[in-house]
Amino acid sequence: MSKPSLPCESCRANVYPGDQFCDACGAAVREARMLQLAEWERGEAEDARALVRERRASVRKASRMLALLAALFLVTGLGAYVFQRAAADKALRNLHGMQDHEVFPTPIEGVTYSVRDLRAKLDSEPRQILAVNLTLALVMGGLFVWSRRAAFAALVTAIGALITLWFVSFLIDPATILQGLIIKIGSLIALSAGLRAALAERAAALRTEASE
Repeated sequence: MSKPSLPCESCRANVYPGDQFCDACGAAVREARMLQLAEWERGEAEDARALVRERRASVRKASRMLALLAALFLVTGLGAYVFQRAAADKALRNLHGMQDHEVFPTPIEGVTYSVRDLRAKLDSEPRQILAVNLTLALVMGGLFVWSRRAAFAALVTAIGALITLWFVSFLIDPATILQGLIIKIGSLIALSAGLRAALAERAAALRTEASE
């Protein structure tokens, strides 16, 4: 950030806050102009501090979003497991009395299963759903912790992971694109805002290092 300046009344060269004399011609800087420059400098410094506070607040909000996503994946995973386990147990009871080598008469999602394979599928699906959601919860929780030390890298990773997850889910089942749409949009907005703020902080830090 450039320092505020006023033209010297004698030679029109720039004089800066704290200058009592013009560096170019040596003319004294009037007290009123020194006070004006000092006031400008204080105002610009306060604006810069306010901008830094705003950026850090945005980064903290994005970081908290990672924690929220971790909690959502955990709760969703547990809820989906309970629901799918109950549905699977009901379906398994309906298969009671059928022999493993028999072929289930009705294709499921276009696939014909033997009773043995269908039992294995019904038994494993709830665990798979739970495992996927617990893994996502751990990933988001880890990114939340990482964001405390390296916000930019953590947020880039989080956005990439979420977009990849949603895209793969869409390929598997297009109907999933509308599931939790408000949460998806809100999380992307918060993470993107935090990413921009983290990038701005990073650029400011690099400029400070370059100027030292």
